[in-house]
Amino acid sequence: MGAGSVSPVGPGETTSRSGVDLGSAPSGGAPSAPTGAFTFDPRTTGELPVVVVDQPAPELVVEPALAAPRRNGRPRVRKVTRVIRHVDAWSVCRVAFVFFLSTYAILLVAGVLLWSVANSTGTIDNVESFIRSLFVLDSFTFESGTLLRASVVLGALCVVAGTAMAVTAAVLFNLIADLVGGIRVTVLEEEVLALDAPAPRRSRRRR
Repeated sequence: MGAGSVSPVGPGETTSRSGVDLGSAPSGGAPSAPTGAFTFDPRTTGELPVVVVDQPAPELVVEPALAAPRRNGRPRVRKVTRVIRHVDAWSVCRVAFVFFLSTYAILLVAGVLLWSVANSTGTIDNVESFIRSLFVLDSFTFESGTLLRASVVLGALCVVAGTAMAVTAAVLFNLIADLVGGIRVTVLEEEVLALDAPAPRRSRRRR
């Protein structure tokens, strides 16, 4: 049967689409039209049949979308250029002060511990004897109390001087950056995945 042709049927027969047998009409009566079928008699009408098939509406199923796969399991990286043109002098002062103060405390504690170990092992006495023989001195000794006080004062001065130098360097950098445009640096930025944000959802139709 060619495309668009209609095969004749008997007065008591029914036809359907998709090869499904929809039954036949009772003998001597009008043909019945079950659900999902149609009745067509080419001898009573010259028009093509209008097929009305009762099918359930497609069910809408919503599923969470899968995260987009990353290449080789690594986050995407892009190259970005940044320009440093200003440095806050107050923040530099705080950071420099804490840095130099921490360094001063570590060196002071380490020096006291090393002095105690050297004094208990006799190393201090050996150094004093060597200096007396080297410079032909009658007497030479290290005063631990005097050395400790001098270390404390000298370390405090170094903390203040280091902080002042850092602040001065920050101010000079800001002045020079206003003239020449700052320092241009290139950094690599990786993508950030929001773990707390709800994942997008997609829908598909299930038949």
